[in-house]
Amino acid sequence: MRRPLKIPIRLRELKTMSLMTTINIKKTATPQLKAVKETGCSACNTDEICKNNHCVKLFDILITKFQSKNIAGKIIFFDYTAKAMANISDDVNIIFWIEQDGEIISSGKDVVYIGNLEEVSKTGSLLLPTTIRPGDYTLFIKLNYDHYNVESYRTIEIAVDEDGNTTLSNSSVNKDQIFTFLMLIFLMILIVYFGRNNVLKRKKTTRSN
Repeated sequence: MRRPLKIPIRLRELKTMSLMTTINIKKTATPQLKAVKETGCSACNTDEICKNNHCVKLFDILITKFQSKNIAGKIIFFDYTAKAMANISDDVNIIFWIEQDGEIISSGKDVVYIGNLEEVSKTGSLLLPTTIRPGDYTLFIKLNYDHYNVESYRTIEIAVDEDGNTTLSNSSVNKDQIFTFLMLIFLMILIVYFGRNNVLKRKKTTRSN
């Protein structure tokens, strides 16, 4: 009688070789996918989106001017500029609000059309309550387009004078002026200090000669 061939052993070897090949393919494929992600848009800023594997900034928005007259129980007006940084022609949402310590005092929303690389200047308005109290507030403005958001803000101060009139001022401007003034004083001190040292060095050199 003929002895049967031991074929199952070879089948096991083939299965083992096939399994090893599959494992090796998986090990080499994973780093390649990870490398693609790392070289893509992983470093995009909060005001950028990932488009065609590149970080792109779509819009800019800036508060440029606001009224500072008697505002209690009235509508305040402020100017803002929105600029398209990419080739997009569509409507965008302009949302603005005033808040203090996380509490929204008044809010509003406009819908504005912006063309390709276009800069649009508009005037927004907010109604302040008659019960608003003096103090520091923050005026926010945000541009929303689909899932893209970019915002700007200004710190404002609401004060009441002797006649009971409520006025609005930009606290950030005052802080900038104070900072500039201090920097000028600092530069003047440096100029006087180094100038005096140069004079003393010249005197010592003249005496030594």
